[in-house]
Amino acid sequence: MTAAFPTSQRRRWLVGAAVGLAVVIPLGCSSDDSAASPKSSESAQKPSSRVTEVTPEKATKVLATTPGLVVVDVRTPKEFLAGHIAGANNVPLDDPQFATVLKRLDPKAPTLVYCRTGNRSTKAIVAMEKAGFTKLYHLVDGTEGWEKSGRPLVTE
Repeated sequence: MTAAFPTSQRRRWLVGAAVGLAVVIPLGCSSDDSAASPKSSESAQKPSSRVTEVTPEKATKVLATTPGLVVVDVRTPKEFLAGHIAGANNVPLDDPQFATVLKRLDPKAPTLVYCRTGNRSTKAIVAMEKAGFTKLYHLVDGTEGWEKSGRPLVTE
């Protein structure tokens, strides 16, 4: 059986498909979370085993039972205003002053960190560990998981 396309057309189609995939694959995994990160090697690192990863259910317990807990939302101010966990502080990861703002927080205070999906908060936690934070909780699925579990976000 002969090919449906002449060799030159197949080659052009394959080259076009390869170029298309080279553009689409990196974009397919991106979101607001991947673009707003420090441009250094810390963005490639993972949080240490000292970080407690929490589901929305576990985060609700942590919120209710952890004295002095600080809640940090690392999303943009626009995202924060659209809805956040009650009592959260907005410390945007993409703010050039992120490291300076971290210095104003108590690194010994237990801190719950979240974003929309868990990407930016993972990067923030790595930076927070380097800044000396020792009691970190990471809401792994962010506000998306929080809302999917039926928990409210506030717009106050």
